[in-house]
Amino acid sequence: VLAAVVIAAVVVITVVLALRHNPAPSSAPATTVTTEAASAPTSSSPTATDTPPPDPTQQLQKIKNQDAPAVAQVVDHWIPQLTSKHATEPWTVDPEDNETYDPAQILAEHQRLSQQYGAVLLWSGDWTTYEQPDYWVSVVPTTYPDSDSVLNWCRSVNRDPDHCSAQIVSTTLGTDGTHAS
Repeated sequence: VLAAVVIAAVVVITVVLALRHNPAPSSAPATTVTTEAASAPTSSSPTATDTPPPDPTQQLQKIKNQDAPAVAQVVDHWIPQLTSKHATEPWTVDPEDNETYDPAQILAEHQRLSQQYGAVLLWSGDWTTYEQPDYWVSVVPTTYPDSDSVLNWCRSVNRDPDHCSAQIVSTTLGTDGTHAS
């Protein structure tokens, strides 16, 4: 019996000493953080090579610049205009979906229209046919002989008059007679 008590005492002492050097994990939050753990990057921590997400306005500018040759080829012709959204506050509110279009939503909408209809992006300030100089405009770079032909195309792809109109893009024409819905 004495031997069993001595063995039990040795086991208890060994366990106590081991726990002092390697504490058991607990569900309670740690109250201290080692310097190593605090400075070690985690998978979600930014590093020197991480870049912030691109600014939507910069992305829109880049798309507009890439699309400029396609827009230049349809100047002074009737084309479908799918959307125009104010590029500065107050943002455009679409009454049909009650959505407010800030730059990120304008970018997402244009990308969807580009995939769906081959739309290209222009900046209204580059053209004399737009009354306001600060709108992002998505157009389909396919020319038609007249506005009625464009509107027929709009109907054929199930776009309502609020989301598809006939437009002439020009730097020499004024706004009169260059937009039909």
